[in-house]
Amino acid sequence: MRLLFVRGIATQEKVQPGKHDWAVFLTTDTNLEPHRILELYAMRWAIEVYFKEAKQYLGFLKEQSNHYAAYIASIHLTAIRFCMLVIAKSRHQASGIADVRQQLTANATSIDYAARLWQVFGL
Repeated sequence: MRLLFVRGIATQEKVQPGKHDWAVFLTTDTNLEPHRILELYAMRWAIEVYFKEAKQYLGFLKEQSNHYAAYIASIHLTAIRFCMLVIAKSRHQASGIADVRQQLTANATSIDYAARLWQVFGL
């Protein structure tokens, strides 16, 4: 086992780092260089962010069915939704996928509100 201790960059206000300025990484591959350990962690963190986004906003496994086929479909539909956000991000040169999702949600809310007004006035 190998432990890698990493200290964050101290700001001008803090002369000495505190306990929250440190991180420790553990690996069972003792041949990994410190920079490679951090690279692998960065890739893993991106995966965690994807699953959080998928669960909270992209409908990951939110179907009402307990069938295996529904789970498989949910996984694929979530991946398609995420890919569509990535495409929209690149086309609109947004800073992040969450920004694109928020813009789409705001637009959908406005469209829904307008559609409801049309129904109220019978237009």
